[in-house]
Amino acid sequence: MIEEKENERIDAQFNAAYHEGQSVREKAKTMELPLEPMAWISEYVNYASNLPDSMPHKAVMQRQARQAIKNLKRNNVNEAKFHMLQIQENWNNAEHDLWVLQMDKRDSKEKTGGGNGGKAPKRRKWAEEMAQTLVGETEAAPNKKAWEWLAGNSVPYVFELNMSEHTVYVDGDKLVGVCTDTGKESTITKEVFLKTYYRPARKGGY
Repeated sequence: MIEEKENERIDAQFNAAYHEGQSVREKAKTMELPLEPMAWISEYVNYASNLPDSMPHKAVMQRQARQAIKNLKRNNVNEAKFHMLQIQENWNNAEHDLWVLQMDKRDSKEKTGGGNGGKAPKRRKWAEEMAQTLVGETEAAPNKKAWEWLAGNSVPYVFELNMSEHTVYVDGDKLVGVCTDTGKESTITKEVFLKTYYRPARKGGY
């Protein structure tokens, strides 16, 4: 029985990954190829090379770059765009994770009396709106119950931000935000959302 349930879990994860991959491929087909795709890729490779080795985005971006270059040389444009889109999405997530690291370091300095703070990088407004909405809907419930409430909603949330509509929903252990106008998608892990957005919102930190 245990082995059967484990197999079902693995099958479910595989199917979810497959469908997610197909969705990315369809999105990539609508993506315009940069005028100088090799130079475009080179910029992201240079960016990835400066990321800490501990960040998984570094290896992923480098691997996707190699695949994109290979497919461009073979004139497999759609396949190249598929890998380039994943490079872009990993860059977006890496930027956010770097910001979280920076905020953690700043908080640590402030707690120990060192440093004098500084200007924080731009936050994700859709995540802030989601956190504030969640505080109101759950009456500032603890992190675990708040996430369960959010994950249990089958209808995505929609926010109007800077003249653009954003759709927000839970996908497993990730919170996904999609700009309806551009189709740009970004994700935040459950842990990052609860720690960096929801917890301050509960305490009136925004």
